[in-house]
Amino acid sequence: MTIKEFVLEYFEKKTNLDKNYLRCDVNYFKEEYIDSFGVFELINALEDEYNFEFDNDDFQHRDFVTIDGISKMIEKKIIAL
Repeated sequence: MTIKEFVLEYFEKKTNLDKNYLRCDVNYFKEEYIDSFGVFELINALEDEYNFEFDNDDFQHRDFVTIDGISKMIEKKIIAL
């Protein structure tokens, strides 16, 4: 399973929307896919699954709020390990 597939499945469970209907290039807060509590759960799930930690700068990055963006951020972090 790719990182993006993992993220999509996470959002599919949280939204009850089929992952094929989730838009990966939009702000998931604005689309109301998850709320602020949901993002904490997402962070924990990603850190546990891929054995890394986000840092404070990651949360400020513009890519953090899209499915495509957060997937790419994680890929870069894993490569850097």
